[in-house]
Amino acid sequence: MAYARKKQQNDDSYQRLTETLKTGQPDRLYFFHGEEPYLMERSLEQLRRLLIPEGAGAFNHHRLEGRNVTPAVLADTVDLLPVFSERTLIEIRDYDLFKAPEADRSLLQQLLTDLPDYVCVVFIFDTIPYSPDARQKTTKALLSCGQAVDFPLQESGRLVRWIMRHASEEGKNISRPDAEYLSFLTGGQMTNLNTEIAKLCSYCPGPVITREAIDVCVTPTVEAQSYRLADAVIGGDRRQAVTLLSDILQLQVPVQLVLSALGGTIRNVLYARLALDAGKNAAWLESEFHIARSFQASRAMESARRLSTERCRNMVLLCSEAALRANSGADGVLTDLLTDLCFDRKADLL
Repeated sequence: MAYARKKQQNDDSYQRLTETLKTGQPDRLYFFHGEEPYLMERSLEQLRRLLIPEGAGAFNHHRLEGRNVTPAVLADTVDLLPVFSERTLIEIRDYDLFKAPEADRSLLQQLLTDLPDYVCVVFIFDTIPYSPDARQKTTKALLSCGQAVDFPLQESGRLVRWIMRHASEEGKNISRPDAEYLSFLTGGQMTNLNTEIAKLCSYCPGPVITREAIDVCVTPTVEAQSYRLADAVIGGDRRQAVTLLSDILQLQVPVQLVLSALGGTIRNVLYARLALDAGKNAAWLESEFHIARSFQASRAMESARRLSTERCRNMVLLCSEAALRANSGADGVLTDLLTDLCFDRKADLL
């Protein structure tokens, strides 16, 4: 997974598309995919504005759904000449041409290799995965016909700047730390953030989006809930920890997912404790242990100051024991782990 994410971050296909759209001359064929549907839809909207004159959408904008697509249907759509415009736009949603029958792929290859200059065809992989098998000859040929564009989740710094700018456009200010916190709570996906920012702008009567408003309005991810749970345990707030665990259990998510998020937060506290023992600061911790957000590194340092190195190690081991029990099918793992963490039971692995 780490390799896949690194590869994704190094993929500059989205940046190349952005530059192409600025020229006003998009290519004839694209394959859109990725984890950030907000950016995908924004790019599609830019294509529509570029290629479709106002009032001519019925003639020049064609949308095909995957279940209705065949080589013959696509060929007929491609043959439709533009009206009052130089080009047509064909959007094809959730048709997995890479898994189509061999005969269909051969026909599609012939069609897509020789697209006329007046069309722009976009295959949109939204609810189906984008998983071309480059070992297949026809798949390689199909990919060579156009450009595959990956729309990745945005890195933290860029996302924070976007949140601050988006809030400003709505007449609100949000501090950088609070924008980073909001990004973390929502999982860093711009589609979710767009909704949450709208809620916050409606909720806050003044010109500032506050941390308190974020805690009241925003629906946190499981990772964020687990982060709060770890914070309550470390702070000795057992009542809050029980409430948070109850909220998490109601989500009915896999126990392993919660354990992974909770264990990751507690490991960061151990790293912070080791950093303090070595005389290092939060910036060093963030860089050395690849902590995604600076507020998490700073918060881990604050938590570590309350705990001994031995206590931090024991908490990490308790999480590891719980993960082993969960993988063996044991029940009540999260509840037992919360009790062990709050009352500092010595891990059996010690």
